[in-house]
Amino acid sequence: AALLYQGAFQRTAPLWPSVATAVSRIGQAQLLRRQMASELNFSAKLDSPTLAQALEAMNEALLNDILLHYRNPEVHPYPSDEKKLLPTLAPYLDSMGLSCPMLKIYLTTEPMDGIALFLMLFAVAQLTNYTLDPALNLLVPKEKNGLDSAAITVGILTVLKQFHSSHTQKFVAYLLQYVRCQVVVCARDPKAKALPQEVSKVLALLKCMSKFSPSVVPRALIYQHLPPFLFDRTPR
Repeated sequence: AALLYQGAFQRTAPLWPSVATAVSRIGQAQLLRRQMASELNFSAKLDSPTLAQALEAMNEALLNDILLHYRNPEVHPYPSDEKKLLPTLAPYLDSMGLSCPMLKIYLTTEPMDGIALFLMLFAVAQLTNYTLDPALNLLVPKEKNGLDSAAITVGILTVLKQFHSSHTQKFVAYLLQYVRCQVVVCARDPKAKALPQEVSKVLALLKCMSKFSPSVVPRALIYQHLPPFLFDRTPR
């Protein structure tokens, strides 16, 4: 299995520089949107607290109605499209910073069966360009002008969000399959005294993803493929 991974990384290596640039730009844009939404929400609560609270209550009520509809569609109807409540409310939520850029679907795409494996190979290949700083609890670029690991992480999350959630599940499963393979190789090596650095960096990447978007990469999904005691070995 280790040789299979090595061959896959070598064959796909020429693709990663251009992909890394594109994914990093997507991540930077999302981080800017996230920061702007936070600033807008803070300003709205100061300048117009009544409107902000009314929109929060309306948004929560609509989300509860939609959730009830999907749980029992025969009893709870979906909010009527004729009243155009959802498209009317959305611009207000955006202007008040009450929307989450990490959960938005910006475009519809055709199904791509290999996207999860492609992004898994890309993520692991990119981790070779970073070191895990235990003091900062961050993946720090080895080169001075290297790409920000947070932008790469958020970019991968954004790309995955544009596809069906099953692709995200496969992506996490592929990453943790790679981790388990490295653990087995380490266990069979009598000279190995600790887990490989690659394992720690993959786990740090998944923890970063879970922090940025816990609904997209929940810890419950991670624990399906890796025991919690092993996942929690690296700092949070």
